[in-house]
Amino acid sequence: MTKKVNSARFSLDETIASTKFNFTKNFLWFLIPVVAIIIVGVILLSTIGFNLTTDFTGGSIIKIYANYEKTIENAESYNLENSGDFNKLKDEVEKVFAQNNISNVSYQTTTIDIAELGVYHGQAMMIKYQNSKDATYEQILTTNSKLQDEITNALNFSNTPEAVINGGITTPSASNELIVNSFLAIILTMILVAIYMLLRFGVAPACATLLTMFIDILLVASLVLIFRLPLSANIVAGIITIICFSACNNIITFSKIKENQKSGKFDGISNETLANTSIKETLPRSIITTFIAVFCLILLSIIGVGDIRILAIIISLGILSSFYSSIFIATGLWTISFKPKKKIKTDDNAQNLPEKAS
Repeated sequence: MTKKVNSARFSLDETIASTKFNFTKNFLWFLIPVVAIIIVGVILLSTIGFNLTTDFTGGSIIKIYANYEKTIENAESYNLENSGDFNKLKDEVEKVFAQNNISNVSYQTTTIDIAELGVYHGQAMMIKYQNSKDATYEQILTTNSKLQDEITNALNFSNTPEAVINGGITTPSASNELIVNSFLAIILTMILVAIYMLLRFGVAPACATLLTMFIDILLVASLVLIFRLPLSANIVAGIITIICFSACNNIITFSKIKENQKSGKFDGISNETLANTSIKETLPRSIITTFIAVFCLILLSIIGVGDIRILAIIISLGILSSFYSSIFIATGLWTISFKPKKKIKTDDNAQNLPEKAS
């Protein structure tokens, strides 16, 4: 008995292969929403600037033992791997900072060693906060000592003050060095990717990839400004990750374009037709990998805590941006810039082109 095939079964590959949508035609229209967001970002940068954390502005650090092992009696314990406990401890600490009119504060998990309590690699919260710009070094030390004492009392650590540690002061000069090193790391990553694209695919794909990486960085930076996300050193790591995702998406597309060029089936066919066919062949895989990556990062942003949550959000935005730019912008740039060696056929002569190249 012949098995009946369900003709209504959805196939992503077939749906994309049969679409008449032109991915490269009038690609400048796809730039409009990106440019609009970047313009808003530039306006915000020139007016209110980034929401910088102490990684870039300098500040002080306090580390708090979470007492998860219940080493301290009569004191509440917190499992910082649980977002509820993390936020509960954070709320207690924020009350102290609010009483001292300190607002620029960031929180993240870390580990701590307290020999007096026999604790090694115990759970801890690291708190970074910005010092007053007009305060002297002695005044900063006094404020830090006061905060340390008030947090110790608020958490019932009075009998074990060693559970709240003053982590020291980050100077502005160290912050400036971090800014320079972060900028150099981003530039170096972009240069290395551009060199790789140049050697493997040629000038046009390398230029298109370099420009889309730059667009992705500007777009994510603009979104950081718009949503007032705190800019920390972790965000710089996120931006470098975004560059890598952008490069990978472009490599997939341009690899298929190069493969189709070598196949001989597209000899003389217009750049637009070649690019559209190549996109249709790689788009299902790009959609699936992008969806899986973003889905996992969304889960991480939900269950994560502190800087981990912000980093997950930033990378999610970057992955979506790189997917958009590689499909709608990079290939469009290649279409108008690549000069084929062979004579291009007219669209009438290209009608016999198979819908999907093997």
